[in-house]
Amino acid sequence: MIRTRPSLALILVLAALLGPATGCSRTQWMYNYADWFLVHRMNGYFDLNPGQLSQLKPRMAKLLHWHREHELPRVVRYLEALKVRYQRGLKPQDLDWAMTQHRTFWKGFMKRGLKDFSWLLTSVKAEQIEHLRGELKQSNQEWVRQSQMTEEELQTHTLNQVLRVLEDWLGPLDPKQVDQLRAWIRPDAEWVSVKLENRRHYQKELVSLIQSHKAPEALGDRLRDWIDHPHTIRLPQYNTGLKEKQAEWKTLLLRIDRISFARQKAHFAEKLQDLIDDFRDLTNERPWFKI
Repeated sequence: MIRTRPSLALILVLAALLGPATGCSRTQWMYNYADWFLVHRMNGYFDLNPGQLSQLKPRMAKLLHWHREHELPRVVRYLEALKVRYQRGLKPQDLDWAMTQHRTFWKGFMKRGLKDFSWLLTSVKAEQIEHLRGELKQSNQEWVRQSQMTEEELQTHTLNQVLRVLEDWLGPLDPKQVDQLRAWIRPDAEWVSVKLENRRHYQKELVSLIQSHKAPEALGDRLRDWIDHPHTIRLPQYNTGLKEKQAEWKTLLLRIDRISFARQKAHFAEKLQDLIDDFRDLTNERPWFKI
């Protein structure tokens, strides 16, 4: 694999070491290296050749420049509104609103980069598609591991994941809160299997799409349809299960908000404000990447 820039791991280490010394937060460091991250990920999936890399880098730089100029101010306004909604007490409609905002940001970014992504996918060779197959298979290993867990192992795994996120955003949890979460979070081995099956289905469809389309415009039209109508490339049982799981997680988040202490809510609001400040600073900062 061709490596033309520092690995992501090295970037994160440098961010942790140099960020405080330069007055630049970890969030700002990661955003400023976002074009490197995208190139790194795509190179990992396809093992790109020098010619592809030389064209991909400026394309991703332009995409991130657009995001900084046009989307980042919208992200700041979204986070400010989210903070207000959180501090007044979460309601079901707040979570629906947040999910809608998330989808809107994701669709906007994907559609803006559609021409570049389509170019890349129609430029890959047969051996690069085989490389992609191997990378996608490797990316499924965590889901394979979960699908082989016992019910007790799966509950512990899921609970630990939730606790890590909550303790990051809320600070230390009270033992009674942990016990309550343990009672609320139930393992669902069937859903894990459905997610794994759906991942494999989508990956197969993606590889087939790349193999069958050699014109960027035609491939772009198909990708745009996938972006606008993601349910069309999912398995029926996944679409059904997804609605149920989204309702379950919404209920869980509302329950967590109700049992959160004042100090924990303050901790969450402070972290949110840090993100707002970081992103607001980034909107006024010159990009590190070359256009």
